[in-house]
Amino acid sequence: MRRGARAKGSPSAFWARYARDVPLRLAVLTDLPTPYRAPLFDLLTRRGVVVPHVLYLARTETLREAWSVDCSGHAHEVLRGRTMTLRGPTGPFVMKWARGAARRLDAIAPDAVLVSGWAHLAMHAASRWAARRGVPSLVVSESHPRPARARWRGALRDAVAGPLVRRAGAWLPVSSRAQALLVHLGADPTRCFLVPNAPDAARFAAARADAAARAATRAALGAGSAPVTVFVGRLIPAKAVDVLLDAAAKATARPTLWVAGGGPLERALAAQARALGLADRVRFLGAQPYARVVALCAAADVIAMPSVHEPYGVALHEGMAAGCAALASDAVGAAHDLVEPGREGLRVPAGDADALARAWDTLLADAGRLAAMGAAAAATAQARSIPFAAAQVEAAVAAAVASRPPGVGVVPSGR
Repeated sequence: MRRGARAKGSPSAFWARYARDVPLRLAVLTDLPTPYRAPLFDLLTRRGVVVPHVLYLARTETLREAWSVDCSGHAHEVLRGRTMTLRGPTGPFVMKWARGAARRLDAIAPDAVLVSGWAHLAMHAASRWAARRGVPSLVVSESHPRPARARWRGALRDAVAGPLVRRAGAWLPVSSRAQALLVHLGADPTRCFLVPNAPDAARFAAARADAAARAATRAALGAGSAPVTVFVGRLIPAKAVDVLLDAAAKATARPTLWVAGGGPLERALAAQARALGLADRVRFLGAQPYARVVALCAAADVIAMPSVHEPYGVALHEGMAAGCAALASDAVGAAHDLVEPGREGLRVPAGDADALARAWDTLLADAGRLAAMGAAAAATAQARSIPFAAAQVEAAVAAAVASRPPGVGVVPSGR
């Protein structure tokens, strides 16, 4: 198929013809390297159907200082710019101003452009660049509807995000809840492709299978044979670790809890744990490198995510991939796609410590049932892992290119 020709028919028919030619080059704008997106870009590069060239707005940020992400497996660069940390009711947000996105897109000459949400100005610049040049754009989004949001905030979001969303030819929500918001903003549900923030599930499964390493981690943290619950994340209001501690004090099962993460609430939460008489059952481990997170999840039995606001919930997916049963709030985007209550774990209303305590007691009441839920959680997490996400990206790009208006072709890449 000649580069620049418009596809006709369905995305699958288009793809069958296009795949015989050179791969599509996908320019990706995203905020920074993460342990779940970098492996996805690596896999897409190896598969060679859609080859990403990633423009990161920043290499690192203070909120993710424990991450050390290898990006050597995919073409990438970091745009010049600066950052500013903004304080919000649920925790900090790092705004990133990046320069030169349009110039770099001119040089890359991509066949499609994928932008990560609408929170940063560079995403809007890239979306408009694609529209001006007749290049299909795609939008990946984590945001989902928030019932408690003030009406004016929702109206402002719609005004900012709506044009960017409606310019796209396909959409990549990370969860079914994120898809609901994209559809509200103008996305066509028939061209929405779920692309979870999937971890390397095989890495977590291998860690679970290493019985000696698992036993060593538990011994080093003073855990006996009783089930252990792990929380992984920043210690900020949105994560609701205070609710988790209240539930730990109320649960009759007296759960053991590891808290892996740092943040502005660390001292206050440690003081709360002491005041509740939990000092012998709760270990605050601080921010951990990713390899240690893998080991902690593999050594635990339950992954807890009690957040009151959580667009996706990568740590939930990671813990489940390691074979932990899920204990999550209904504000966690991933929980609605990964957790069938009673099968992979349990969901509870966000902010409800009593409900969380009851669910925790239910999980820990039967060791055999807990193990069965952990096994089911691992299978579900594996089915939604990085290979699944890569196939969804490829299908989304095919849909975006194949659905272009008559007379508009793919801009020649020059390769």
